[in-house]
Amino acid sequence: MTKHYVWSGSKISLLLNFLKTTLLRRIQSGKKLKRYSKDLLTKYFTEDMMGIHFILLLSITALSKPGVPLHGAKFVYENEDVDDFYIDNAFATAGCLMMANNNNTMVAVTCRHAVEDVETCYTLIEDSVVKLGQKQQSGNRMKFLHDDIAVIVVDNETHSVVNQKCEKLLLDTSDIPTPAQICFSSLETGDIVHKRGAKTGLTTGIVNDVKFEKIGNFIFPSSVIYVIGRDGKPFADKGDSGSLVFRHHMSPVSNVLDVCAMVNGKIDIPIQNPDVLCFPFNEGCESLRKNVPDIQNLTFFNV
Repeated sequence: MTKHYVWSGSKISLLLNFLKTTLLRRIQSGKKLKRYSKDLLTKYFTEDMMGIHFILLLSITALSKPGVPLHGAKFVYENEDVDDFYIDNAFATAGCLMMANNNNTMVAVTCRHAVEDVETCYTLIEDSVVKLGQKQQSGNRMKFLHDDIAVIVVDNETHSVVNQKCEKLLLDTSDIPTPAQICFSSLETGDIVHKRGAKTGLTTGIVNDVKFEKIGNFIFPSSVIYVIGRDGKPFADKGDSGSLVFRHHMSPVSNVLDVCAMVNGKIDIPIQNPDVLCFPFNEGCESLRKNVPDIQNLTFFNV
């Protein structure tokens, strides 16, 4: 909402004295004087022969409180108290919450190898360790790298807790809940990407290489995305398996995150910043669709 006022010079002086503790910077451009404040979004003054024209653009403060984010949350394999949860070193990452089966099922996505030997997973919501849910995965051998994906079907009793206390959207690099979409375009060498993981939190990386190759114990070659961390810091570490690799959508009119890949592992060499292996997330979702009949039509929450 924009309001227009014409004030006398004395009133403007009083206003500026009142605001002097909050002004962050001042820019003079010809006859226009701009003043920026940490309290008000924008204040600027245009001087002319008739006086000073003052325009105030009001910022909006949200009244809602963000919930506990499950984007990049830690999950463990035993029901334990809070202190034990924090020190438990057997954990992996819940990539984020998603909907499946035409919005009838709430799930958390992660890597299959992280839940291969367990059935039930637990996470921390506020001050309580809660049962996140039961894993669902293909019963077939993992033939491709992108077969290394599974979901944790959120337990019915946990639904109400999640709905009341959790943030279902992904968080962008400024910790702002943001809608997301599955990205179907390929990452390229040099692309800047981000991830949130249970071990290393929010990190930024650079795509070092993209190859189509056979890797590890997987039978067939598949797309492998190699990401290195920026500024010498690792992009991911042990415990970050299942993290989603994302970037901001390139369109200037769309406030949405493109989810491009899932963190799988890292090159096992003794250097500070080894390549982290990822697979395209859209290929992982397609693997679930083909191999897990009970999990279809994965989509992100958008509110």
